[in-house]
Amino acid sequence: MLALVNLYRRLDLIQRKLVFRVAASVLLFALCVGVFGVLLAKSYDLHGQRLAIAQALQGQNYNDGDLYAVSLRQTGTVTIAGRTYGSAELLDQIDRAFDDEGEILNPLGLARQFVADQEPAWAPRFLLEQPGTTWMLALVATAWLLLIVWIQITLPFILTVLGTGLPVGVCWWLGEEQAMLAFAGMGLLTFTFVLLTRGVLILFSRPYQVLAVAQTVVKEATRSRVSLVFVILLLVLLPLLPIFLDPDTPLRFRVQTFISRSLTLTYVLAACLTLFLSCATVAFEIRDRQIWHLMTKPLTRLNYLVGKWLGVMSVNLIVLVVAGVSIFTYIQYLRELPVAAGVSGIDDRIAVDHEVLTARTGIRPIYAQLTPAELRGRVEQLIQRDPDLANLDDVPRSVKNQMAKELQLNYLTSQRSIPPVDLQTPGSNQTAPTSFPG
Repeated sequence: MLALVNLYRRLDLIQRKLVFRVAASVLLFALCVGVFGVLLAKSYDLHGQRLAIAQALQGQNYNDGDLYAVSLRQTGTVTIAGRTYGSAELLDQIDRAFDDEGEILNPLGLARQFVADQEPAWAPRFLLEQPGTTWMLALVATAWLLLIVWIQITLPFILTVLGTGLPVGVCWWLGEEQAMLAFAGMGLLTFTFVLLTRGVLILFSRPYQVLAVAQTVVKEATRSRVSLVFVILLLVLLPLLPIFLDPDTPLRFRVQTFISRSLTLTYVLAACLTLFLSCATVAFEIRDRQIWHLMTKPLTRLNYLVGKWLGVMSVNLIVLVVAGVSIFTYIQYLRELPVAAGVSGIDDRIAVDHEVLTARTGIRPIYAQLTPAELRGRVEQLIQRDPDLANLDDVPRSVKNQMAKELQLNYLTSQRSIPPVDLQTPGSNQTAPTSFPG
């Protein structure tokens, strides 16, 4: 045991040397450039091919004799930009790609199927389909590895990898893919939490009162049993969530269930962590009379409270970043799981990509308004129809303004309402218009 302790100390001294940090940084940077450079080159190449295929197949109709639709229906292949995609083996399934009118149903889905044989087996599919995500992961991974080197925790990182690799290797040997990913996720998330915590402590090491108090709170969160319980629960339960999903349900429901459960778990644990840490960090200092020493120093109450708040929010930020990395990674894993055979499986895959994992934005409808000329015309019509006002030589302006406001309000209200439908009257059962004027 003493020999191992001495070995650890020697290796720790080596990792702290500037020469080691520079050499390790250059090596890791070159490794990231090599790996992610290949991924990016392949990703952009496949992305361009998918777009070209999808654009060429868009609107193609077999009944109209369109070139690509006829070639696809008769031979199972299509030649676009000098490259032939597909094979004769697709002829047995190609009918599913056309609707009853002979038009291609999902050009982008076919494009993905055509270039699937060009995807490297070692690369995750979501990185090959989304160049932007590949860029983001490349930058994050490079920064993550360089931060490990310069914060001087390379040795703990290696030990974490070795410790995580043992159960991962056993699960791989047993063929338990989900358990393997769960153990790998626990190790990755735990070390990421430690790394971010060390980074925050370094940022708060500046000689300012607020930062000093915040640094104390972050250190307390890593030592307090109350805080560590919620952190450990998050690091352990998040990677285990995919194991408890029912494999017999459609993929889109599994992805939706995981998103719901993971976000709920993160929210509950982060809320409990915030509540207990916020109360404990002040209450324990009063109980242990540490507050006496703080208040006798040139520390204002405002700086004290702001520092406590900043420390708690920093811990929450670390937790949310770790949870976000976990949720994003496992969603990418779940979306590539196999689906049922046939049309239902194709619909399930399309629903995952275009309904579940699709960002949406809300917009307000634009309502038309009556112009001043139209308002004056309608006001004059109302005056002519009203016998009391029609006999007046000069209608008061206040009356005209009130009539104009009511007309404008009624015009806007009519655009937001749907007229009643008499189901007993033939031809009246129609869908109300969903568009708005203007």
